[in-house]
Amino acid sequence: KEKKKNVSKILRNKSLSKIKNTSPKNENNKANAIKYRRLLLILFLLTHNITPKTGINNGLHKYMSIGVSSHPPIITNKEREKRMLNTYVVEGGVGKCTTFSALIPKLKEKADVQIYTPYIGCFASNPDVKLVLEQTLHLTDPRIMASDNIFYCEPYKSNFQFGKHHIIESYCQHHDVDYKPSMVPKLYTDHHKDSVKEWLTKNEIGKYIMIQFSGGQPQAGFNPGNQYTNINPNRNYQPFLAQQVVNMLREEYKDTTIINCVLPNEPHYDGTIRCDLHWTHLHEMLKDAEGFVAIDSCLQHFSPSAKKAGVVVWGSTRWTQFGYSHNKNLQFHMGNEWDEARYNDSDPRNNMVEPKLILDSYRNFGKLKPVACATN
Repeated sequence: KEKKKNVSKILRNKSLSKIKNTSPKNENNKANAIKYRRLLLILFLLTHNITPKTGINNGLHKYMSIGVSSHPPIITNKEREKRMLNTYVVEGGVGKCTTFSALIPKLKEKADVQIYTPYIGCFASNPDVKLVLEQTLHLTDPRIMASDNIFYCEPYKSNFQFGKHHIIESYCQHHDVDYKPSMVPKLYTDHHKDSVKEWLTKNEIGKYIMIQFSGGQPQAGFNPGNQYTNINPNRNYQPFLAQQVVNMLREEYKDTTIINCVLPNEPHYDGTIRCDLHWTHLHEMLKDAEGFVAIDSCLQHFSPSAKKAGVVVWGSTRWTQFGYSHNKNLQFHMGNEWDEARYNDSDPRNNMVEPKLILDSYRNFGKLKPVACATN
């Protein structure tokens, strides 16, 4: 109690000279006395927010000799920056929010990270995220206003429109992060493992392939009775062709269940079972799937995080902007590599890939390729 009272008095008086000459009463151990005075100096620095630069400019260097070494521990600018709090406003659908998760480890190096988003499942349980706030909260929420910075960007209204940057690369440019193709999304859904296992057991499912041939609807506020709405329906694979793919998969893999990962108001297919779990469960389920066949939607975006390869059919979007190189990417006008000269986002034939080609591509998967953003 006596030490605590003495420290408080010194800090109130803001007296460096007293710190130099202070030691506990009845202190016979010289080394302990030095450590005690050194601790008081550190407390003084913290209390009065003195940086190394301002301290030296104010003659603080005269007191450096009171510690065991000539330079007592001080807070570096880098350490101070790490304790800053940045809130990032991340909008868009599930896929877009998922892609932003690729930046989080780098953003964490700059400061603590908060996310303000309509899809908290893309960031929940992420060890590098301090807090995720649902976007129905007002931006003036005290937890957001406690931030040092609030950042927002919209890649779709930037150089991304030129078609030369991957969505993750575009996010990196906006947030001053060095981009590497190896930067891929990472979701944390281990807490759903038991409920996914329970659902699979209930439906007597062993091995399974996951499919998604339609999507693009907002998951937030979705009601099963909603009319189907999609701002970019040219991404969807034709139901007539999709049913043929399902038939071929069932014929080729007779002991494997085909799980259809679509919303209730989207097409269902004979010979499949519809998954009625929350979309975050799909990511966890994908980890143990035999593989997947999908369009540019949730499963495609989850695949690098789940480290699962599949076949992706592309329509009105580029795989060089949203895709990943470990998957087999198919488009009616393209070969193995992307050819910008043959791309027209309005061409309805883009996603009309032959069902047989999809089956052959799935069948010929070998060892999993390195997971990375697609660049060609």
